[in-house]
Amino acid sequence: MPTPQEQPVPDSKVTPALVDRVSERLAMGMPLKMALAGENLTRAEYKDALQKHPELQDLQELGKRKVLENAYSILLQGDQAPANWRWLIELIYKDIIGGQDEDFPNQKQTIFGFPEEVLNQIREHAKHL
Repeated sequence: MPTPQEQPVPDSKVTPALVDRVSERLAMGMPLKMALAGENLTRAEYKDALQKHPELQDLQELGKRKVLENAYSILLQGDQAPANWRWLIELIYKDIIGGQDEDFPNQKQTIFGFPEEVLNQIREHAKHL
């Protein structure tokens, strides 16, 4: 007998467990087609089930959030934690903290080791692409 987690939503092949699996894959950046691979379900069937059952949409968003929370926890506790915290704070609070760009708005990005004339040629070439 299926567990409540595996019970399909009425009129659908989509179960909460399937949504959990798919949402985890989506949170990792997979396109929906890949996230559904091996699930014996088409994208249209999946999207239709989510549209008809808002509780499944909520479950998908929760699943994505769990993956992202876990990723941030790993990122912010590893060997590079101080640099990662700085990156995260500057990313999220850039309007409050500001950055080097505000202090020097005309400063060009440089690449260490490349002569300025080579960088200028690359910049000019990039304008015409």
